[in-house]
Amino acid sequence: KGTAEKLSVLVEDGRIVSLSKEAPTLSDARVIELKNGSLFPGFVDVHVHLREPGFSYKETIATGTRAAAHGGFTAVCPMPNLKPVPDSLAHLRPQLEAIARDSVIHTYPYGAITVGEQGETLAALEEMAPHVVAFSDDGKGVQDPEKMKQAMRRAKALGKLIVAHCEDESLIQGGYIHDGAYAKAHGHRGNPSASEWKQVERDLALVRETGCAYHVCHVSTKESVELIRSAKREGLDVTCETAPHYLVFHDGMLQEDGRFKMNPPSRRLEMAVGKKAVVLVVAAAVAAGAGWGFAEWQKSREAKPSVAWGSVDAREVSLAFEGSGRIAELLREEGEAVKAGDVIGRL
Repeated sequence: KGTAEKLSVLVEDGRIVSLSKEAPTLSDARVIELKNGSLFPGFVDVHVHLREPGFSYKETIATGTRAAAHGGFTAVCPMPNLKPVPDSLAHLRPQLEAIARDSVIHTYPYGAITVGEQGETLAALEEMAPHVVAFSDDGKGVQDPEKMKQAMRRAKALGKLIVAHCEDESLIQGGYIHDGAYAKAHGHRGNPSASEWKQVERDLALVRETGCAYHVCHVSTKESVELIRSAKREGLDVTCETAPHYLVFHDGMLQEDGRFKMNPPSRRLEMAVGKKAVVLVVAAAVAAGAGWGFAEWQKSREAKPSVAWGSVDAREVSLAFEGSGRIAELLREEGEAVKAGDVIGRL
């Protein structure tokens, strides 16, 4: 209900059996005083990178799900940028086996939209559908609109979402940070906001045509938010996510190293906390959502911005969570935000 109360919670055999304002009078009950703590339902992260199979030096299902559990997450949805890419049941099976063997929380994998995430041939969506939460080519945008339309039609028939990394490669032209004042002042190639929102715009038109349920990954531009807000008002089955660093950092904060370089890049000030343009966006958790492993993070400390890919480290992420109170205020003020449960329920 969006309220906080002081209650006693009775747990038996790992399940909550009662909530009451009075402490239970059970002689054999173990009492745990939370004092000034808070008790929440388990969190869900719909966009994580567990990197197994294929890239276990970056993360594994065992380490990633234990880290998630430590942070209060009871369910995660790992993206398909793996080796092999889960584009068929045969290629999905090693991941399913590792999940069954090593995951300590609920883990619901994505299947790829296209074979090898190459955007050319549609993956075996039908045979994967019973085993995946949705379909995504995260890390790459599906460039061919006809391929995306076909994927949406098949996903709708299967009752699955298309979860899109929106990036028009024809507009990037080698850009690696936001195409703004910082890039121009320091001689860097810029990645324009249109590389994201133009593909969001294209996909929303396809959603109107196909009726497919659709989710946009890691929104980084004001224009994308406005397009998604308009689509929701229109009644389209559309949701989105972002990450805290897109809400609290902007390209004016960049420095000449790779720490704040990511894809999509940190954009203009309009996406920072305090601007109501972001209130529609579901702030995705950062349990594994920064998207780049420790190896890349370590290299980014020494490499040039043009070649380094960084991630936001624990200290920088903590700044993002310190801003979450203001985000909550904005959500209440606007009164039209997508709740995390809306996305989770759809998945």
